[in-house]
Amino acid sequence: MQSSVTGIIGTKEYRDYRRELERGCRRRDRFSRLCAWLERLSRESFKNTRRYLRFFACIGLAYLIAFFATKDYYHGWYGVLCSFFDVSVFKDIRWEWALLWKIGKLILQLAALVGAGFSVYFIVKRCAAKYYQSMYFAQANGYMVNQHSVCCTGPPGAGKTSYGGDMAVHVAARRWEDLKYDYHTQKRQVMNWIRLGMTEELEKFRAIKDAYLFFKARERWYVPCLATTFGMRVGGRYTYKANNKFFTQMQRIPEYCVIFDDEAGSTKGANTSSNVADNVADFYRYIRHYGDFMIVMTEQGDDGAGKYIRKCLDNTIYCKGQKWVFRPDFLLRLFERMKRKMIEGEENGLCRLRYNAFVYYLGKIARTIGYRQITYKNMGNIEHEDGELKGTGGKIFLPARLIYDYDDRAYRFTYKAKDLPLDLEGWDRLTLLPKDDLRNVSVVRDDRQKSETKKPV
Repeated sequence: MQSSVTGIIGTKEYRDYRRELERGCRRRDRFSRLCAWLERLSRESFKNTRRYLRFFACIGLAYLIAFFATKDYYHGWYGVLCSFFDVSVFKDIRWEWALLWKIGKLILQLAALVGAGFSVYFIVKRCAAKYYQSMYFAQANGYMVNQHSVCCTGPPGAGKTSYGGDMAVHVAARRWEDLKYDYHTQKRQVMNWIRLGMTEELEKFRAIKDAYLFFKARERWYVPCLATTFGMRVGGRYTYKANNKFFTQMQRIPEYCVIFDDEAGSTKGANTSSNVADNVADFYRYIRHYGDFMIVMTEQGDDGAGKYIRKCLDNTIYCKGQKWVFRPDFLLRLFERMKRKMIEGEENGLCRLRYNAFVYYLGKIARTIGYRQITYKNMGNIEHEDGELKGTGGKIFLPARLIYDYDDRAYRFTYKAKDLPLDLEGWDRLTLLPKDDLRNVSVVRDDRQKSETKKPV
């Protein structure tokens, strides 16, 4: 038996088979490493924007250097004017080689000037992208400096969750630094406070100490000082879970915690204003007293949340809409062309694994280039007629790919028909029949009809 195995291993066919197997494994490893590198590249929004614009800016700069180094730009402009008047078309014009040469020279000089204009445009665009990046970090440092409760409102897709989440992440990072500073400075004052009998300072430090030790022990896996009502991941770490126990005071919240409550009106809507429990209303009223907390909320309407929440807000930010600034039009056109080619091949049964992955990551990386420009307006506290921020507004710039990950369809589980089989009817006529008229079926709950059909208890 052993001799037969040894004989098979020594054959040329086995050696060729082993060589092909090892070659396939190496190709698979290289492909896996390439996909991992592209996946990491698709998460670097700022770097991708700089790389894309730097590429065209370097080409433009090289073109300008060559343009001014190889010809006298003053006579270049002068030559364009002279050529234009020399080539003036009259009735008795005769097409001669000298005239054709002047026309060609004119076209060449005009093309050179157009190229110089595009070069300047790309260089200015690259400088503007750097300015937008610095402006983003400057505005992030000013989030909620003198505020404790804000609410971002607006229609779906206006950027309220993107803006609110970015605000919560940066404020939580600042609060974590404040917590570390307060803990390390105040722990050296404990003995002095004991000698002086300052019990209130000792009580405050005890809460700060508990919060610091809690967050520090879990800093490797979770983002300190940030709790959210849906899953968020920042730099590979998840946030803490903010549930209803937070707002009903059934669970202790660490000091300096930032709470991001997305779609707050779904659980604490305007219809809860008349029957809200005291512990919930007190949480928003005494949010600074309970633990120096900060809360960032989102809601589609200004009056979507309960009145007990609205009257405690420092500011309501209405997000009007968002648009994509510094779109990589060249990459997007290339991606659309390659996407059509890939789809055509897949539909015809042509499977090209590497080409498919390249198209996928090209589109994913292209969508990380540029910035989101969100236009907003400060409404102040809508329960009061005036305020310091009311009526002001402006534009907020966020990276095209946010600094955190979240599921933009986190509430898909609430779709009642999610698990039903797909069974759609197709139209076979242009006219409507009574059974097809949507006006004959109301989609709003009829309370009167419900009360009539309700069985007596």
